[in-house]
Amino acid sequence: MTTYLLESALSLLLLLGFYQLFLENQPIHRLKRVYLLGTLGVAFVAPLLTIEVPVPQPITPPSAVALFLPAENVPGQTTVVTEVTAAPVTYWLWLYAAGTLLMLVRFARNLYQIAAQVRRYAPQPFRGVWLVPLPTDVLPHTFLRYLFVSKAALEQGTLEPELLTHELAHIRQRHSLDVLLIELVLCFGWFNPLLIWLKRAMQRNHEFLADEAVNAAFGNVPGYQHLLLTKLTRATTLPALVSTLTFQTTKQRLLMMTKHASPARTWFAGGTIALVFGIATLLVTTTASTPASSTDPVGQRGDLPAKTTDEGLDLSRLPQFPPATNRQIAEVERWFSQVMVAVPDSSAPDKWVRRKYADLTQNEKRYVVCPLPERPKAISPVYLNDYKNKAKYDPIHVDGQEVKDFAANKLTADDIAFYQLSPYGEGANEKTAVFLYTRAGFEVYKKRQEANPLVFVKVTKW
Repeated sequence: MTTYLLESALSLLLLLGFYQLFLENQPIHRLKRVYLLGTLGVAFVAPLLTIEVPVPQPITPPSAVALFLPAENVPGQTTVVTEVTAAPVTYWLWLYAAGTLLMLVRFARNLYQIAAQVRRYAPQPFRGVWLVPLPTDVLPHTFLRYLFVSKAALEQGTLEPELLTHELAHIRQRHSLDVLLIELVLCFGWFNPLLIWLKRAMQRNHEFLADEAVNAAFGNVPGYQHLLLTKLTRATTLPALVSTLTFQTTKQRLLMMTKHASPARTWFAGGTIALVFGIATLLVTTTASTPASSTDPVGQRGDLPAKTTDEGLDLSRLPQFPPATNRQIAEVERWFSQVMVAVPDSSAPDKWVRRKYADLTQNEKRYVVCPLPERPKAISPVYLNDYKNKAKYDPIHVDGQEVKDFAANKLTADDIAFYQLSPYGEGANEKTAVFLYTRAGFEVYKKRQEANPLVFVKVTKW
């Protein structure tokens, strides 16, 4: 989750930075609206995407860590691979939940205030929208298809047509939907200041779009600019979700009215935006390496076929490392729901009990992995001779049986069909356990692995 949040914030920062530097002061407001909405989509969706890139399988020297220990380590039970410590429970989740709850309450309160005004003051049809006359002296503002105005100004006929056209543009262009979307996202991403930056950029662009509609309808830019300046002294407290005249960026709005966009500039900006979106997506998209065939001089396991069962099961979709995702859990459940898995006994952590995969808890299922089927791999005579150094390699197992005096063993490299290494200890006490299999022993090992394809990775704390 931390990686996802960092990648999402990075894409937001890049896209908003590009907008601030190159797009905000350009009179291409419709395209800018698409860009800002696209920024929100890219920031939240791109980190979830995965691009598979085929790469050659690396050649791993025999001293590398074995992914899975052999089944003989737990006789009659499923293999226990390693121990990982579960993340300690922190209070960050409670803090996030409290902040999210407060933001949702604020969001609901704003909606309630608007709905209460609509219920209290009878709306009237007006140019395809609903006009809501308020008893207070407020500036015109809108939400969805409701246009809120001062009842006194309406009765006296002092509502400027330019202001009404401005607010009608907010309604007809559905700016409230943008505001609702970003406000809802803020309820869950309130800790990210970049979302506030995005919200303000959206609101400024909404004003540019509404100003553009006014000038297209009246064609009197100086007169409209003067009208806006006369309204600067009027301050009104309104719900956060409405669209209304804002004066924090009045200077920027006045300057924007004097600019015009050529078709060539618009097309160029559109192409640039598509390129920027593509670059931002690639930067935060996860790249998965798909093994490709390669030559292995020391006989290490090369690429494995994706399909490894007669039924056509694609093992690449199953978890090879914990914790498994919900999608992977569902796939394992589909194929191996009745397979027995050895898990720690909750009443006696040092003991193991056998249970069906389908009977495990969701959290336990996250630590069940599906090791890929092994293929024969030869060993170099040089490395086999190194394993006779008991100070570095101990214990040594051959076909599942520990060999106390491996230095006196007569096995040759040609006798070994498969091997695994498992380092343990730290510093000066570090050693490596070696598991060697002859051809006959490897066939027995493969059959055991195929009979019970699930491996539980033990955790020290739930």
